Amino acid sequence: MFPAFSDSRECKLVKKLLEAHEEQNIDSYTDSVKEYDSISRLDQWLTTMLLRIKKTIQGEEEDLR
Repeated sequence: MFPAFSDSRECKLVKKLLEAHEEQNIDSYTDSVKEYDSISRLDQWLTTMLLRIKKTIQGEEEDLR
């Protein structure tokens, strides 16, 4: 992994989101997104993608394609 990325807020967000998704923990996923968004606003595209992933945790979507 690129050293500058491994210490970034974005990398920490990705790690938290992956962990929450693997554990199917919707609350942890939502809290991680909110925490990141409170400091750096998420753009519309990323918000849409994160919501699609969240729906897979909730069991509302089967395929992300």
